[in-house]
Amino acid sequence: MKSYCSQIDELRKAGKNEKAAVLQRYQTETDFRLFLFYLLNPLFSCRLSEEMLLLQDGETYTEEMPLVFFETPFECCEFLGGLRSMDAATLRQVKLLLYGHCKEELERELLIGLFTHTLRLGVSIKTVNRVIPGLIPPWRIQLATPIGSCPVEPGTSFWLTPIAGGRRATFYRGRLISGDGMPVTGREKIENLLSGFCEENAAVLDGVLTDDCFRIFDIIPLTDFESANPKTPYSVRRMVLERAFASLNTESTSVVPLLYHGSDQRVIDRLMERPWLAESDIWGGLMLNLDTPYYRKAHHGCLSIRTKNKK
Repeated sequence: MKSYCSQIDELRKAGKNEKAAVLQRYQTETDFRLFLFYLLNPLFSCRLSEEMLLLQDGETYTEEMPLVFFETPFECCEFLGGLRSMDAATLRQVKLLLYGHCKEELERELLIGLFTHTLRLGVSIKTVNRVIPGLIPPWRIQLATPIGSCPVEPGTSFWLTPIAGGRRATFYRGRLISGDGMPVTGREKIENLLSGFCEENAAVLDGVLTDDCFRIFDIIPLTDFESANPKTPYSVRRMVLERAFASLNTESTSVVPLLYHGSDQRVIDRLMERPWLAESDIWGGLMLNLDTPYYRKAHHGCLSIRTKNKK
């Protein structure tokens, strides 16, 4: 058995108070570090599901069959991460690695969990980076600034949308990622609904999750989301979101509505007094967007106006 398999398995089975010690024990092991990097990195995706990796009737793979696209599991991860979509030839190579070249059942189980991002180690990115500094890139998303700390200049054009209640999530490269950078589990239906649209449009969707819906409030070009210098202003992003209204409003997804676009700040108080907003368990106030790009941090182009008793 490859050493990283027993190391990862030890980390998975360790108690909550023991995990940091396991990380410290193997922090210099190259394959252990690579496994953690590709599993926990929220900016990385292999574009595979457990269903895709099931052997079909008549499928057979042996060690004598050559691996062409990659030779190791981590070369496989790097190769898959560069694809726009999965093709049949690549899928066969992944299955060959799993069913023809993996000697142990534990190794196969761990690699399926790695390739599909379903393996749960019970350890956070924050904990991993505390023990092994800088191993996992931090997950950052746009955060709103309270409007009281940054008043809007009179005459400035802005867009108002309701703040949707729920758990923050971002649909990125085929996966829903929570606000703390961890993959969201149990929402495969939503991910399947959105995958085709986002691949076709090279887009990232930002929103909130409830028990039965993903409410989308922003759409970001993939190149902008992955860039330190995004270019696309909110006006363009909102226009694209409005045009995609029919595609993104389904039984499990919806677009947060635009309530106002203009420069009259008196509208804010009038909207905040509406009962459906002030007394709602669904909406928690207003989000005021200026015509700025999507920055993956808190900034003054995205301002929150909360209803009373809601933080």
